[in-house]
Amino acid sequence: MDFRAHRPRRGFGRSERSLAKIAEELTRFLTKAQRSLTSETLHLSGRQRETLASILVEFAEDVSQDIGIWKSLEAYNLDFFGTSLPCILPPDEAMDAAPVNPDRLQFLLWTLYSALEPDLILAPTHQDLERLAVWLADFLHERFAHLRYDSGVKSFLGTPNTYGWDVKKKLVWLGHHSYLFRLHCAQYIHDHGGTPDIPTLDDFICQETTSWSGLGVIDLLAATLDISDRQRRDLRSWYERHRAYFRVVSLREPFMEVINLLNEQPYTIHVGEISTPFRVQDVVVGSLVPWDGVWYWSGLQERYTNVTAEQIRHIQQEFPLQAPQIVYRYCEERAENARAIIRKHAQQFLDYHGTDLVLRTAIAAPVWRGGKCCFDKRYRSKNCMQISAELY
Repeated sequence: MDFRAHRPRRGFGRSERSLAKIAEELTRFLTKAQRSLTSETLHLSGRQRETLASILVEFAEDVSQDIGIWKSLEAYNLDFFGTSLPCILPPDEAMDAAPVNPDRLQFLLWTLYSALEPDLILAPTHQDLERLAVWLADFLHERFAHLRYDSGVKSFLGTPNTYGWDVKKKLVWLGHHSYLFRLHCAQYIHDHGGTPDIPTLDDFICQETTSWSGLGVIDLLAATLDISDRQRRDLRSWYERHRAYFRVVSLREPFMEVINLLNEQPYTIHVGEISTPFRVQDVVVGSLVPWDGVWYWSGLQERYTNVTAEQIRHIQQEFPLQAPQIVYRYCEERAENARAIIRKHAQQFLDYHGTDLVLRTAIAAPVWRGGKCCFDKRYRSKNCMQISAELY
């Protein structure tokens, strides 16, 4: 078990080593506990028990140290469903006051089992789930009741959020390594090529919804961080990254000015030190997200040199056809035209079918990723460079 691999800074101080020890004890406890369950429904392999033990300890750390990740999840649930723990806690029923309690463990386990055993259909009130939640709550409460240490997770999330890359580092950690999302992230990576590269991670943390009440990584981080309402709105807007072709018009440290070739609007991008290979008149394919009045690169960028006017016209014609759902984010005129067409078709549909019941099936549009380019292979191989964003 590599408990420290998921800590924000890949390690922790002496006082935090007790968490790894508790995780080892909990793994042994789970091995014994599953022998006492009434059925084999919740039985896990040895590796799965190690994984679950680490996640349970990190959950207990979160609620015991008031880090805020789980608290944010419960706040969303209360807003959405009228209860902090849907299917576990009735709306009018009070929860045990202890931070680590059976209700929370039951909801946590119910959701985690869908990630550990994707083919398992588990009732939220399964008798073994309830029994295991009680046992685990007792175990963790006893271990954490008098435990004193400095939480590296709490310290990390409490660092300043001055720049966009400060926030993105926290977003990447929350999505890739936190107890709440790392199983979902691993499954997403497996389903999208099996490599945790920058485009795949960026897609997961910025657009994927999860079994945590349909919430994504951005939702939980926006509610957890101590930031202003304006900054929270900025962060929530990262679900709609501005992905486009940008022409570099100036470089004046720490900023670069670009023009979006699709809507011809200017963007001021904070890049820190101008040490990247960008040059004036380059065309860059990438995604931008706002933070405190300026823009930041997110994910991977591709740089093209010596782009001709004819190639730019080709970009302006083809990209909106290939990725309209992205272009609508920053081209209001195109978006409104699309809305008008949909309204027209919807009305025609209603006029024709009336009150008849009609079922439609939809095919999901392909996701546009950084590796795809409308230039031919010869041009790409001569002039294209891939650049990792400083946000990573």
